Amino acid sequence: MLWVACCKRLFLACALAAPFLLAVPLELHLLAAYRTPLLPHVFAIIHDTDWAEASEFLRGMWSPAALAFLAVIAVAVRALRTLLAGLLWREDDLTARLAFRYGNRPVQRVIENKSGVIHAVRSKQGGDYIYGGNVYDGTANIDPRVNSNGLQRVFVLAALKPEPKDVLIIGLSTGAWARILTGFPGIERIDAVEINPGYLELIRDYPHISPFLADPRLSLYIDDGRRWLRRHPDRRYDLIVMNTTLHWRAYITNLLSREYLSLIRAHLEPGGVITYNATGSPDVLRTAEEAFPYAFRYASFVVASDHNFRSGIAGGEAQLYRIALDGRQTFDPASAEDREFIHQTLAEPFVSSRQDRIAMDRDPEIITDWNLIPEYKYGREFPCVLSPYLITGVADLFIQAGRALTGAATFVLLLLPTCLMGATLPMLIAHFVRTHGGVGISTGQLYFVNTLGAAIGCLGVGFFAFNFLTLKQVIQLAATVNALVAISAFARFRGRT
Repeated sequence: MLWVACCKRLFLACALAAPFLLAVPLELHLLAAYRTPLLPHVFAIIHDTDWAEASEFLRGMWSPAALAFLAVIAVAVRALRTLLAGLLWREDDLTARLAFRYGNRPVQRVIENKSGVIHAVRSKQGGDYIYGGNVYDGTANIDPRVNSNGLQRVFVLAALKPEPKDVLIIGLSTGAWARILTGFPGIERIDAVEINPGYLELIRDYPHISPFLADPRLSLYIDDGRRWLRRHPDRRYDLIVMNTTLHWRAYITNLLSREYLSLIRAHLEPGGVITYNATGSPDVLRTAEEAFPYAFRYASFVVASDHNFRSGIAGGEAQLYRIALDGRQTFDPASAEDREFIHQTLAEPFVSSRQDRIAMDRDPEIITDWNLIPEYKYGREFPCVLSPYLITGVADLFIQAGRALTGAATFVLLLLPTCLMGATLPMLIAHFVRTHGGVGISTGQLYFVNTLGAAIGCLGVGFFAFNFLTLKQVIQLAATVNALVAISAFARFRGRT
């Protein structure tokens, strides 16, 4: 049929032109497009011929006319993409639709790289709210009088560990805490590890924070925190600060587990102190108690050590008055507001895991690399119907199981859905072969339709759906469409063999 022939030619043209769409020199595109061994296979499938014949045909396509034709196709496709982007996609609308923010406050900055998306939202209290992966990551504020980001959690460290010489920071986020730490007396070295270089770009937008990047005591590493610790087993620190993300975020177990805390403890000097974000999770505090003799929750953070650091509170006021940024004292003894902040900071209670148990309807659990408790068992609700109950049930059954049993359970759970997904293409190919004949033609048509559907889905979601629906609603819409397709197919072919 004519439409089948057109579709085959179009698919071949797209396969040949695809390398041109990448931002590298034209000569490299041509070499990549023509020298890849995949191309003859694609051509053979579409034209229902063998690989040798397809290769012979493609070798004849090195002519200047053929190359010019492909270049025209590439330019046309790229121009069409640019035109569609200009007509259908408004960056401000899309960003505003997807970005989490409070009220109608504008999105100030968006940074996107391979590590994720960061955006900043203006705060009325002072300093922008910063979001990483659309989840709150901190506030660009270092003023304790504004205190829109719980700065007492970092200032109290001056009392709990006076004059630390060597400091390690894992997770810069806004850089506000790192900037404050540079004002602590006695610091000789600061190592900072940040996995997303986009935060460095963001920090430079805030002149009241960015000077710490030029501090000669600072050594900055773009790396995963846990991996960096393993690669530097000889480093020891008096103070380790991890102003990381919420306890239910994906992969956060890597920075909260018992195994990780054992690694951290090996990098602490005797008498050293570590503090990290627990966002109030009782399981995080219980795990810290398992790893350290002394561990308490201070506000939403955990503070832990091999000694009772709370004794430093008695002389804490004098230590806080010694903090100075750029030669200027942070707290003024003559200021009633500053005195009140220091008083509240030192009066904040240190809560034990036992006290947490009294206020809970369950016992806190120990987080390990294998049970992923904060992410799955007590994490946030998933945007679907059955997953929360399924995941919680499986966690309850296998939380204390060994690796072999956990692996077997995971295999059984994934076996049915993956088999069902994987069976669709062979079944459709078999159906097309019976009705149309020819394995090559049938496979080529199905791959064409599948690729076209994926492209239409990306176009529809990226250019249209996100302008009217939230991410959760888009997921629910996709699930509904899948269910309708399944029901329609069942009703259409019911009773047929």
